[in-house]
Amino acid sequence: MHRIKTRVIAMIVLVLMVGGVVALVSIDALYRANVAALAERAVLDAEAQFAAAQAAETEQMVSLLEMVTYDRELRAHMRERDREALFRAVWPRHLLLRDEHAMTHWYFYEEHDDDILVFLRAYRGDEALEPDLHGDVTRSTPVYVARDTGAVSSGFVMGQSRLSLRTAVPWIDEDGTRIGIVSLGQAVTGLLDRISGQTGDGYTMFLDKRLVDREAWAASRSEAGLADDWDEREHTLLVASTFADDSLVEQLDPGEIAEEPSTLGVATREGVIYVEGMFPLRDIEGSPVGSVLVLHDITALHEAMRVGQMVLLLSMLGVALAGSAVVAVLLDRLIFSRLDATVAHIETLSLAVIGGSPLPKDYPGRRADDEIGRFERFLEEFLNVVSVALARRRGDKPPVPGTRVPNGVESRRPGER
Repeated sequence: MHRIKTRVIAMIVLVLMVGGVVALVSIDALYRANVAALAERAVLDAEAQFAAAQAAETEQMVSLLEMVTYDRELRAHMRERDREALFRAVWPRHLLLRDEHAMTHWYFYEEHDDDILVFLRAYRGDEALEPDLHGDVTRSTPVYVARDTGAVSSGFVMGQSRLSLRTAVPWIDEDGTRIGIVSLGQAVTGLLDRISGQTGDGYTMFLDKRLVDREAWAASRSEAGLADDWDEREHTLLVASTFADDSLVEQLDPGEIAEEPSTLGVATREGVIYVEGMFPLRDIEGSPVGSVLVLHDITALHEAMRVGQMVLLLSMLGVALAGSAVVAVLLDRLIFSRLDATVAHIETLSLAVIGGSPLPKDYPGRRADDEIGRFERFLEEFLNVVSVALARRRGDKPPVPGTRVPNGVESRRPGER
């Protein structure tokens, strides 16, 4: 058994397997780098999609508000401060805007000194005006900006329990006087649903607790038949999500409110592998008031990577086995079979020299011009010298240099070439 051959083959297999492990580690590192880049891209794309959707909805609300402010009937009722008549005229229009344009909020405001009061909540009621839903001072920043600038203003506003995108415009009468301010709004759930439909990602929106009234939040949850979830998260409240699975939503918690877009890593939820990230939700002044958590499904990518790793591992194993077989054949043909022949010839020659028998005429080794061939020629010369020396010791006539000794090798003096 050739222990050298076994060691060489084992070393080759080891090198190939180490190479396979290095390749697997490299693929895994590349996968993680790709996932990190994908997560960052998903967050930035989601933020851009959200901004684009916000701009599109704002533009739609501006167009709808233009139609409202130019409506002579509505303008007359607002000028006369006839709340009942304004509500009756607005209600069918509200149903149309709600069903066809997803408008969930519609307000009419009047100015009172430095304050702005709600004159009519057009979206509240069931074909009958609710008498107590007016007269309160609004906290809607876009309304105050529209009053102060005399121009369109839009931004996110947190009501008692719902976050909505609202757009407000001054209502100018035919004589140029301002008779009030009108505002339309849309719940952010609609925005998230549209973005999710475009990107295929999941979105969940959280709001800073400090911006929400504790009692109003509990009352709104109770009115909707939901449990009070104020204490479920330390810093945030969940206000909207595109996930239908409540068990999944309950696991989500961005922690602190995001100041800038960021990635949160990879997570497995309900058997689906996501990269997670979040970007800030900003108010009309640009200050962060919440976070939008983005979940991008990479299950297919993850499975493809794992399959690729397995294929690579099996391929490396196959290459190692095939390479070992080829190397074993080459070693045997080029080295070990020739060495075996050399060893057998030396043994035969040694017995012939010691016993005084005729030496073999031809050396069976191959005459290749390589290391083994040079070793074979060296043995020929060495055995020639030994044959001459033994012949002299036995009293035989030494062969003349340049002639053939009994083994068929040309006789030379020691040192001659």
